[in-house]
Amino acid sequence: MKTLLPLLLLCACAGSLVDHAGVSLSAPDGGSQACLSTCTTDVAGATARCDGDVCTYQCPAGKFKAAGGCHEATEISGGASHTCAVVSGEARCWGANDKGQLGRDIPATGSFIPTSPAGLPSGGIVSHVAAGAAHTCAIVDGNVWCWGDNGSGQLGNGTTTASTAGVPYQVANVAGAQLIAAGGAHTCAANATKTYCWGNDSFGQLGDGATLPGAPRPEATEVPGAAGALALAAGDSHTCAITSAGVRCWGANGAGQLGNGSLVPALATPVPTSPALTGASFLGLGMNHSCAGVGDSLSCWGAN
Repeated sequence: MKTLLPLLLLCACAGSLVDHAGVSLSAPDGGSQACLSTCTTDVAGATARCDGDVCTYQCPAGKFKAAGGCHEATEISGGASHTCAVVSGEARCWGANDKGQLGRDIPATGSFIPTSPAGLPSGGIVSHVAAGAAHTCAIVDGNVWCWGDNGSGQLGNGTTTASTAGVPYQVANVAGAQLIAAGGAHTCAANATKTYCWGNDSFGQLGDGATLPGAPRPEATEVPGAAGALALAAGDSHTCAITSAGVRCWGANGAGQLGNGSLVPALATPVPTSPALTGASFLGLGMNHSCAGVGDSLSCWGAN
């Protein structure tokens, strides 16, 4: 559910959604007269803004507050009712927070401006973020951190405790992570040599060959047949990876979303698509369908 953004991220017309963490919704009208008379900013491209007595700044539409300036997002991922982005090595999330998916305390309300998840390693560099239905995971300095809903163990913290109060947990035994994908209630990550999944396994979406329906797995479990993944994506209950041999998919297949030419309801191990889509460069998965890009072509399969 992730999109790379080589260009500008445009997520609002008026700028209110891209104005950012820590800025009061009443500003600038809520600024005190003392602040308004003296407030300036030297942040490039920004506008000085008062939040009560506090002089701050507002970024232009399409840019986020991060790292002391205004920056474009380099990656965005949308869940069922929340969205997260990577901005200058930091995570920003907005939307619903009923399960703590913004990384804020429950029962804190949601936010329609991007906010910083609390509890990630101080000074850590966020390289990727993935939003599931009601949970979120990020790669921080090669380690995977997850927060939000955990009813199926999708946070990978060894439990299936549903309420996590929005606290990020580090997933054990997944070092050097380079890819992350979050589905309905499962999560997968990959480093240079191995792919791992955890969480709900009702349809085999963890890919480890468990007898179906599989029990939830709250710890990272290696996926045989998906080593050295070049890209990774998760749908509601299925998962796909690009390998050197082409696209491999596993999990729910009632609509043919695994692309292997069959409608077998679910498969618990990776199977090649037919054709194999060798040379695919990116993936995108919805609830019951999948797509992959190969060169200048886009191939899709599943529900229509």
